[in-house]
Amino acid sequence: MRALFLFWLTSSSLQVAVVLALLCLAPTAAFAQVDVSEACDEILDTVELAECAESELAREDARLNAAYQQARRVIGEREGKVEGYATGYLEALTEAQRAWIAYRDRKCEVDSWSWRGGSQAALHDISCRLEMTRVRRGELDALGEPPEN
Repeated sequence: MRALFLFWLTSSSLQVAVVLALLCLAPTAAFAQVDVSEACDEILDTVELAECAESELAREDARLNAAYQQARRVIGEREGKVEGYATGYLEALTEAQRAWIAYRDRKCEVDSWSWRGGSQAALHDISCRLEMTRVRRGELDALGEPPEN
């Protein structure tokens, strides 16, 4: 251990190289947090990447809406018509979905705050909304599956 410490103290050029390498990788690591889609992988320009991500978000929003409509159909078919199946679920689903959309949009806006004023702020906001939308679609897909009983 002592030898390693002494090597560290005497190898200033290695220290400088390591620090420079870490500094060069820092922007790349921060950018890697943005997860849009494979369709946007080859794009390097921030504006074009944001446009591509916005298109992907629009497609995912359409999928989310389809999952929401399917969940409404399944719940509507059973609500008040099947013994033991209470009413009010459709209204609750509608209110929950509206609240979730507002939450998603505001949360992603806040999460993008640290990028404010930068060219990647919009990209981080879109990426956040895209990821949250994918998760919510999975939740709605589960609600849209007809119950076994």
